[in-house]
Amino acid sequence: MSDSVVELSAGEVLTATSDGVRVRRVAEVRELELLLQWADLHSNDNDDTGGDNGIGAGSRSKPRRGRSSPCLVRLGGAGTPRVQEWCLGEIALARSAGLMATINMLADALDLRHRLPLLWRQLCSGQGEVWVARKVARLSRVLAADQTWVVDQAVAPMLGTQAPG
Repeated sequence: MSDSVVELSAGEVLTATSDGVRVRRVAEVRELELLLQWADLHSNDNDDTGGDNGIGAGSRSKPRRGRSSPCLVRLGGAGTPRVQEWCLGEIALARSAGLMATINMLADALDLRHRLPLLWRQLCSGQGEVWVARKVARLSRVLAADQTWVVDQAVAPMLGTQAPG
């Protein structure tokens, strides 16, 4: 334990702990925002109305004959934009994370931004834990795009006000 922590009073410990939670949440949202920006830079998907989920689940779009357009994959649920498959390894390396961990995080971020906008706004304002919102995104991925509004309206107001359990 560092000397600076040992010297804190009880009130200062509580304040520092609360500040630490806020800083961590901001950093976690920033990581999601950076992944979303990477996806935006590597998506030329005009059809974000549906389709299969995930790599290897029939979500690849085939380039048209005579065109060299990249293969697009839908990482998130129906209604999320597709992303160029080849860019995923590069962002995983930049994050010092595994490819599947990066793909899963990006899929969750896409779902939050595109399918659960109320929940996404709560996260961006520092309300609630990112891991909880990601779990909601993951569990609701099987729903049709027009069904996620029920989940979004039910969960968003509770994020940060209820215990995660």
